[in-house]
Amino acid sequence: MKKTLLSCAIGASLIASAPSFANAENDYFIDVYQQAYSQINERAEALRLLASDESNVITEDGVRYIMVNDTRYRLTKDNYIYFDASFPDFYDETNYRNVFDFLDSSWELTWADGGVVIVNKNFGNYDWGKGCLLEYLPRGFVAQNGEFEHVQMELDSCSLNDFDKEVAFIAKPEKIDLTEFTQNGFEVTAAEAYQNRVYVTHSKGGEGTVSIYDIETKALLGTIDGYEKDGVHHAYNVITELNVHDDKLYVSSLSSNRVDIFDLTNDHAHIMSLGTGSWTGENAIVHAQASAANQDYIFVSDAKGINVYRQQDATADNHGQLGRYASLRFGNGIDTYRKVQMHVIGDYLIANVMGREYYIYDITQIEQSVETPLEPLKVVSSGIQKIDLFNGNLMVSERTKLRFQTVTDFVANDFELTDTTQTIEQISGIAVGNHRDIALTEQHMVLANDEALTIARHQNKAIQFVADTSVKTTKIAFDSLPTMSVNKILQNDESYETLINEDQRSVRVNSLVKTELLDNEMIKITSYVAQDLTDINIEMRFNGLNKWFTLGNFDRIPAFTQIILPLSAFGEQQQFNSANRDGVFDLSEFVDSGLDLKAALTTRFSSDTDKFAQVLMTLKPNWNLVFAPDWGGNWLPINGLYAREWMVIMTNFAYMMSQEEFKHLWFNFNTVFGHDMSGPRSQEDVFTAEDYQHYYDGMLTRDKIQLGVVNYGGLGGLSGYGVFTPTFYSHYYGEWEIVPHEFGHGSDGKTSFPDGSSFAASWFGWQPFMHALGNYHIRKGDLPYMDDSINGFYKTENAAALYEPIQDWRRTHRADTHMNTVDTYFMSFSTMPQGWFANSSAFDLAELSKQERLILARFNVEGKNEYACRFDFVDGEESVLLYGHVKQEENGDRTCIGGDALYFQKSDGSKAEIVSPVNQFDWLSLHKPDSHGEPVVDAQGATLCSTYHADFYGMGFQTDLGQCVQDERVRVQNGNHWLLGSHVRSYVYN
Repeated sequence: MKKTLLSCAIGASLIASAPSFANAENDYFIDVYQQAYSQINERAEALRLLASDESNVITEDGVRYIMVNDTRYRLTKDNYIYFDASFPDFYDETNYRNVFDFLDSSWELTWADGGVVIVNKNFGNYDWGKGCLLEYLPRGFVAQNGEFEHVQMELDSCSLNDFDKEVAFIAKPEKIDLTEFTQNGFEVTAAEAYQNRVYVTHSKGGEGTVSIYDIETKALLGTIDGYEKDGVHHAYNVITELNVHDDKLYVSSLSSNRVDIFDLTNDHAHIMSLGTGSWTGENAIVHAQASAANQDYIFVSDAKGINVYRQQDATADNHGQLGRYASLRFGNGIDTYRKVQMHVIGDYLIANVMGREYYIYDITQIEQSVETPLEPLKVVSSGIQKIDLFNGNLMVSERTKLRFQTVTDFVANDFELTDTTQTIEQISGIAVGNHRDIALTEQHMVLANDEALTIARHQNKAIQFVADTSVKTTKIAFDSLPTMSVNKILQNDESYETLINEDQRSVRVNSLVKTELLDNEMIKITSYVAQDLTDINIEMRFNGLNKWFTLGNFDRIPAFTQIILPLSAFGEQQQFNSANRDGVFDLSEFVDSGLDLKAALTTRFSSDTDKFAQVLMTLKPNWNLVFAPDWGGNWLPINGLYAREWMVIMTNFAYMMSQEEFKHLWFNFNTVFGHDMSGPRSQEDVFTAEDYQHYYDGMLTRDKIQLGVVNYGGLGGLSGYGVFTPTFYSHYYGEWEIVPHEFGHGSDGKTSFPDGSSFAASWFGWQPFMHALGNYHIRKGDLPYMDDSINGFYKTENAAALYEPIQDWRRTHRADTHMNTVDTYFMSFSTMPQGWFANSSAFDLAELSKQERLILARFNVEGKNEYACRFDFVDGEESVLLYGHVKQEENGDRTCIGGDALYFQKSDGSKAEIVSPVNQFDWLSLHKPDSHGEPVVDAQGATLCSTYHADFYGMGFQTDLGQCVQDERVRVQNGNHWLLGSHVRSYVYN
């Protein structure tokens, strides 16, 4: 599995000794990694030898440990250090760096199965099997030389400046008008390219024709409306698909129940037809849908499945009568009107059902499956509309974009369209996607719709990059920008029409500072962030190049602000530093070239100093957030106030799903929650490991989500969801039930989960999980937005924009004593002390997590929740165990005190302040898993207690009468024994 860097290496500079010229880079990479490899091996061996002496080993409950720099580590049976994962902070490298303390900050260390993956931030990557990394493996592995080793090194893809500098650009498209056909009721159903020609179908009930156009001149060259045989014209009745292979054109006609084959080198002469022309009979094709071919076979999908014919049998002699050689199982049962497209990809056939799923078949197995339909190798739920294949590249049309991927990567990624080389959402400012069909040639891209064929020339062009040099990065002061260049967005008075217009208001949640080239001259930068950002770099990269450059830097960008500037504002010379400061990109020859820069570039933002911006940069989901219209019924028109708060909610939601806690819980779901996730139709259809991986990936890569407002509860589906007003302010305080529930209805964007299924039920599965996780992060205090005053949804100034009044009772956090399943699970990994423990310099309260601090016993002292403590009070020769609360001095010293309301009556009759010697007392940790639910008791078995009375405070033990008391010499100021019979609470271990 490919893993991306956990932290951004932007701004990292190479060590001064690093070679700056490309042909020396590989030697440098090898040298750096080899040095670290040797040091790690030496340290591991030194510790192994140390552990071989049992006097250096600690054994507890059969587990062997060794101390390294005052930190304890487990040992394997071979005496190698075994690392435990860091909980709750998965990013904490402390335990690894304590062992490998020679690795500087240019290395990133990540836990993996008891070992550590070590990657250089400047030029490394996590692409296992062909990566640039080191991995310490405590259990070892057999190396290629046959030796058993514990440190693995991969240098296959280390890269800094050595990258492919050719980029595919798209020129301004031209069009072939098809309105004459549209006006006569025809629809385009398919397009296919061959040499300098493009073939496009026009079809309607009872009719069909294929038009042939010259790609360069746009001239109509001719038409195909069937074939002549024995003086009879066989016309088309609905054409569904075209396919070209080996100088032959295959025309699939649904209602004609056949596939015609034409010779493209002989004036489109008809060679033969597959199918009988009728949907009945032994050799019939039942409503032909699509075809594909290679040198051995012809594949034809129909209402029943996929028929396989041998190329050697597709001759004129077999016209209209050729029987199928084999078949492939395709779907379930009769499916006449599915829209199908097929392509042969090496040894595989892909059959795409538009907007539903695609099937992968291993066609090398056909000879073994002649008698029985061949089962698909894989079925992938997908929103893909159309696919085209040319010279080892796939072009995929989805509803709002085009994506490109090499066939090699597609197969290597287990037939998933991930890590695509290029994504295009617009060409020359015109939205793409949702086409009738697409076609790709050596130099052109053809996009077919009913009204026109859009033909765009594409070409590869080298990017100029000069290593080991730099230019001055343009610094833009926000306050100096012209007023006309700046606008606020998502304000209360923003129009409903603007909000629901995706061209004007949409953003990827993992790129909340959105940068768009309006054309080759103007640029628009829009912050969908609810608070001001500082020191913001605007960065770009060419699609297909894994190297970013910095367009410029803003000193600040206020919340919800849009900036429109000429591209020249970032430098007249159009030269820009690479993001990691190792060279310069020169774009000067592209700006006025007529090539579409917008379609060739991907953008992001970064910051070297703004911690909040750096948090936003770590968000993993790729959701395209847009605002839902008023669909009627329970739906309400969204306004700017609700739109702003949606940005807050979805940022926090994306943050949760980006954390290692989420990933760990998801892939250990049954262990944590006691049951498995399950499919949409039955709880018995429990998730497999593959299902968990599918939905994890699918949830992060879900595309468009429409966000709206409803008048009660929530509504959700594949397209998006809406929630009612209370959710917009109660989420800060722990209401994380409705948003995950509605998200869950369309979890991966492809599969619909109904109410009561594991993704959309209140009593099990996804919703309770995410509700608990949300509250865990609120208590941990690490969500991007913790303060509800930042957007101020609840404030009086926004009352006019609300659909219902604020209910203040919803703006309260759960009790500090409350722990949910996620809290409890992660606390099981805590190494904090258990029960009573002595205060010492080794104990640092600040190092505890908030949850751990909450588990320290506390009680109310004049309205403040103070930490409980005990100490031995000396009265002459007698020592008395007294209880109080911790007081910290400005110098850091602490004492355990009884407080001003209490004193100790000494044996000589004098009054003494209840206070311990400095730093000499015990704390009480209620974290004691082995004693969960048991009361905290003294040596006599009495239960620890305290009072929460408004006028009194203190701690002691309960009597048989339920009173809370201390030693009878502990008195209140009137001289009476401290004893309370009401407002008493007891303590139990968690």
